[in-house]
Amino acid sequence: MTNPKTIISSLLLACIHCSTWAQPSSENTDEVFFKLTPTFLANSDKTGGTDINLRANAGPIITWIGYYEDTEHFKQVRAGYEYAIGARLGHITPSVQVASKGFTGLSVNHQMGDKVYSILGLSRTNMRDYYNLSFDPIESVSIGIGTKYFKKTNLFYYTVKDNGLNTGETVSHVVWQLSPEKGERWIVD
Repeated sequence: MTNPKTIISSLLLACIHCSTWAQPSSENTDEVFFKLTPTFLANSDKTGGTDINLRANAGPIITWIGYYEDTEHFKQVRAGYEYAIGARLGHITPSVQVASKGFTGLSVNHQMGDKVYSILGLSRTNMRDYYNLSFDPIESVSIGIGTKYFKKTNLFYYTVKDNGLNTGETVSHVVWQLSPEKGERWIVD
């Protein structure tokens, strides 16, 4: 059996290699911004959990590593990589997620437009155990619309619909992002 650390390292290196030939977005990559997010969860089934996530943003590149553990002793380390590619037909963002317990997930998202834009997405996994902090279906298609019409504001609506497990699950989001100052962002979902 292949060591999970070897698989994770290989996938992340492959994504980094792919990003060297892709057309980067116009964002400045000289600075790296980090965000550490500790989360404490309480679920209706009486289980609780904790999650810690470290995220690094460098222009079009985002990487993260996280650790989740719940009161039922489910533990999982996960990592991810995404790269925003600026293209004539909008922004395309492929990503890969890997986690302990053998999980692998791939997704691609597309935004087209400027002041008003469309959102399309598709995700696939290998169906291994994975704790999904977003509560969205992980085998899914996404569709939505957004606007950056208001100053320092990004407002969008999107729906994530299961299309892999045939559960019929659909989750919709209205998201408001406010950037009052450079390097600051407030998000309400």
